[in-house]
Amino acid sequence: MAETIRLVLYIINMVLVVGAIVTVVRSRKTPASVIAWIMALVVLPVVGLIAYIFVGIDRKALRLVRQIPEDVFTEHLSSILDRQEALVEPMLHSEDAVIRRMGRNMRLLSRAAAAPVTVGNSIRSYYCGEDKFGQLLKDLGSARESIHMEYYIWRSDSLGRRLLSILMEKAGDGVEVRLIFDGWGSFGRISYAYRRQMREAGIRYAFFLDLSNPVARLKINYRNHRKIAVIDGRIAYTGGMNVGTEYITGGRRFPAWRDTHLRIEGPSVSLLQAVFLVDWHNSGKELLLRDEDFPDFENERTDGLPIQIAVSGPDSQWEGIRLHYLELVNGAREEILIQSPYFIPGEALEQALIAAALRGVRVVLMTVGKPDKFIPFWAGQTYFEPLLEAGVEIFRYQAGFLHAKVLVQDRAIASVGTCNVDLRSFSLDYEVNAVVYSTEYAGEQADRFTEDLNRCSRVELNHLKEMSQPAKLRNSVVRLFSPLM
Repeated sequence: MAETIRLVLYIINMVLVVGAIVTVVRSRKTPASVIAWIMALVVLPVVGLIAYIFVGIDRKALRLVRQIPEDVFTEHLSSILDRQEALVEPMLHSEDAVIRRMGRNMRLLSRAAAAPVTVGNSIRSYYCGEDKFGQLLKDLGSARESIHMEYYIWRSDSLGRRLLSILMEKAGDGVEVRLIFDGWGSFGRISYAYRRQMREAGIRYAFFLDLSNPVARLKINYRNHRKIAVIDGRIAYTGGMNVGTEYITGGRRFPAWRDTHLRIEGPSVSLLQAVFLVDWHNSGKELLLRDEDFPDFENERTDGLPIQIAVSGPDSQWEGIRLHYLELVNGAREEILIQSPYFIPGEALEQALIAAALRGVRVVLMTVGKPDKFIPFWAGQTYFEPLLEAGVEIFRYQAGFLHAKVLVQDRAIASVGTCNVDLRSFSLDYEVNAVVYSTEYAGEQADRFTEDLNRCSRVELNHLKEMSQPAKLRNSVVRLFSPLM
């Protein structure tokens, strides 16, 4: 009897594995991802099948969320996007090469991410958590109407309690306070007592893809990696920092934390507000977004910084931010500067970086020295050798943990936000970047990058060649499975 049961289970498992392999082959996954999944299913049929069910099934066709920001922007801003298309056209034929590159990127993001360009914006950049959270707490204290905050990680630690104290006070004053936490990123990090205090104070909160929901658990491989705070629809924050004391102190593992976060005022705030309200609806809450919540393009100021708010996610039609990164690299003529803690660029971006370096562009990558996650750290190293051979400069940050996500093209365009240069951010996570078209602002980011180089060690080709064979094998094996991460 036992033998019969085992045989039946074996047959069932094999049928499911074969079915999964057929599904993978027929999917729209990249060839590398298809091969990786087939290997996992064949070599580890039981574990591979379970992993495929939870993280491998392409759920885009099943519609992960109710709405995606790109569709909402297209619906509400179609006439604006059409008009901006006409405005971009002269830029593409400008005698100024920098203007042409700006125009190409603007057009790409308007089509791939339905991202309108707004002007009249101002930005203040923060490079450490103490400065960013100090100003955020002041802005929260001045709120009169609404506070909307969305973070991948939110901890109920000392920083979380400081935020909760002021949020409870503002909720008591009648301010509408709404919070979104990612179901995976904040899982187990917010205590029951903390949640009870929020409810009792009238603070409304939701988990994006809440893991307490059995259906959401099937979507566990998809994350809302965005970090957005909007106060009274006037001030917005976005960038790399989550809510946790490690973003100020470095935590137990690092002596310091180096990040980049933005404080924005101007019409782009309305677009970040719209992204939050779409995600609020996608977290099971009511739809609050109205036409009047979008920027007033008719009466927009003409001074200030031009910004596009670029979003992407696993159910986007296009991987808008990945295409934007490719455009920045392909369009660079002098210099491309990249900061990213996780670097698994995929073949297309890897080849674009190699081509840029070979045609004489200075390409500089800055990534972590000491990792917080070893698997992406190991996989990322497998890209280094061909990049170095092509002339790309690679540096490891040594003064703490580097968490900034910044790309700067020719000191003219700066892209700052939540999206890493890795396959997970491109394909599996919900991300948001602010793309700033300004030689002054991009120059500020480039200068900061240069300053950070003083805290880095350079990766040399001979260091990679001297790596032990077991380490090289480990890295190569991990890379095979990087499309699954």
